[in-house]
Amino acid sequence: MKNWSFAFFLAKSKIKKINPQIVSNAKIYIENQLQNNVPVILTLGHLAKRANIAYWKLHFLTHHRILNYKTFNIKKHSGGYRRIFVPKPELMYIQKWINKFILSNLKSSQYSFAYTK
Repeated sequence: MKNWSFAFFLAKSKIKKINPQIVSNAKIYIENQLQNNVPVILTLGHLAKRANIAYWKLHFLTHHRILNYKTFNIKKHSGGYRRIFVPKPELMYIQKWINKFILSNLKSSQYSFAYTK
């Protein structure tokens, strides 16, 4: 996966006259992401491009969350029902992409033992 270029971002921010404080904060964020071997993602459109998914589809997935899950109930042994939410294929794709390229590369705390490989 191609790394993000801060020089490119800086040049674009000058053209678009973006507040220097925002650029400074973005630089810190970008350096942190690169240091952790995690892709730099600044906007939803940027995520769509990196994950190779149409922006309109990603926008729909994030703004209409309940429509992107199949729901059903299963009976519990103790009585009652448990509601299960299963993501639809497009949502599952983006969730897996985020897990593969972002979450799996993050370092966990030395005090955390859950969900570690």
